[in-house]
Amino acid sequence: MRLEREYRIPFPSDFRDFIGLYGAGFVDGYVSISAPDPANPRIDLFRGSQVLVANLRGVRETLPENMCRHPLQSRVGGIIRWAANEDGDLCFWISDSDDPEQWRVGVYSRNFDDWHEYDCGFAEFLVQVLTGALESPFSRSDFPPESPSFTPWRTHLDELLAEGT
Repeated sequence: MRLEREYRIPFPSDFRDFIGLYGAGFVDGYVSISAPDPANPRIDLFRGSQVLVANLRGVRETLPENMCRHPLQSRVGGIIRWAANEDGDLCFWISDSDDPEQWRVGVYSRNFDDWHEYDCGFAEFLVQVLTGALESPFSRSDFPPESPSFTPWRTHLDELLAEGT
């Protein structure tokens, strides 16, 4: 994959498959899933993760202790952000293996209050949260809805422009 060479990050296959099929976008307009897209800094997974992790380093003393045991770096060996929401919840890969298929999910919950780790990858985490098999770590109490939906970034942007937002 060209982007893996460019970013020097081997993305997990479930994420590559998801992005290849759906692209970046929003789960119910709430959880924004990023994609590796150097042409679009608004959704670019790598640039967003770099900026965020640099900011987290600046406030390290306020972060949950169990989160700080992972290197705050946006490359293999650290935490790599792949989703966020308007409440400040952040989803990361815990990339503590050279094999991206072994990466686990970490979620930094609202206002840096807590850090949750899950022994599953990107797709399994989403399926478990969206089906209710896993308690949602996100701040909004009404998430996920009974019938979750996904809106690609481009469609979401078109909707916002049509609303004049």
